[in-house]
Amino acid sequence: MKPQYLINNGSVRIIKLPDEALQPTIPPAVYTLVHDDMGGFSLIHMHDKYDTPKRLYGTIKKRSSRIVDTFLDRQCSTGVAITGLKGAGKSELAKQTCNKVIAAGYPIVIINESYSGTEFNNFIQDLGVCAIFYDEFAKIFNKSAEDNKGQESKSSQEQLLTLFDGSVAGKRLIIITENYYRAISSYFLERPGRIYYHYDYDKLEDAVVKGYTKDLKLSKKFAKEVIGYSRRSTTFTFDSLKAICEQKLRYNESLVEITKELNVITVIEKEQVLVIEEWHCSDPDLRLHKKTIEDFNPKDEVRLDYMNKGRDGGEYEDYAYLNPHDIVYSDGKRVGYKHGPWTILGKIEEKDIKVDISSF
Repeated sequence: MKPQYLINNGSVRIIKLPDEALQPTIPPAVYTLVHDDMGGFSLIHMHDKYDTPKRLYGTIKKRSSRIVDTFLDRQCSTGVAITGLKGAGKSELAKQTCNKVIAAGYPIVIINESYSGTEFNNFIQDLGVCAIFYDEFAKIFNKSAEDNKGQESKSSQEQLLTLFDGSVAGKRLIIITENYYRAISSYFLERPGRIYYHYDYDKLEDAVVKGYTKDLKLSKKFAKEVIGYSRRSTTFTFDSLKAICEQKLRYNESLVEITKELNVITVIEKEQVLVIEEWHCSDPDLRLHKKTIEDFNPKDEVRLDYMNKGRDGGEYEDYAYLNPHDIVYSDGKRVGYKHGPWTILGKIEEKDIKVDISSF
């Protein structure tokens, strides 16, 4: 262990470190970012890679390969948003992608705090080529200012725009996961320059059901029934699939008998639609485009499609989201919304959910 000399502003310090302690690059592994007022930012090694199942179903392998291949091919940073239901494949895609980045020779940096500002940007820039991983992105930025380590900017997702749009020099893969897509700031949504890929896992993929039931040697007929059940469910996770298949192997009961007793979601045989009967808009450049809102639920936000007049006189499609707090009238049969320039009154109707699995 040879002594080395740190010379700064006229002062000299002797530092003795093992030769392997100083490396030209960060070894590929999973790290977490931490900060303290005395030492600033640093990385702590968590593990060499993520544990992932030996058998992966659906599009996870294909999508993770595409993400990493694109990241390596591009000369700028690449943002990826993975949104949707817990247990539908979101985390597995993120972990598989991270492991492929590690295999390519680059580190993964997990960020669990809403860090931002000059010091943070400089540290990220000095890391070189790497992947940054925000798990439950919106939740991180909803933390109170007191929990954010006294950084320059504490609470807003928009403080990261410089990181995503390339203003912070360097090439990096930025992965964010979030259960609720609309919880991500509109400054990131539908902006490929910031979020290049977006994968939404609102349900378990059909290919996952098909592959898993096939591995368990369950019949193709049963697999079709489970897919139909999944498509009619408001939520359907891999945990639900595993439990259903376990019961099938144990008791060989019908799907109806199995789901009556299991703690899984009850399927919806009918869905609500909102047929817009009356509407008014105070903006003359806007006109209603679609008068039927499918999969309507007054407890959730719903999408209103309209046409907007451009500067050239032509029209283009646009949309707005109506939220529960926009409701000004509701009697169970009709509902009225007041949102921006729009006043909407619609009739709530029910229709049978039809599931087509003929191509399975």
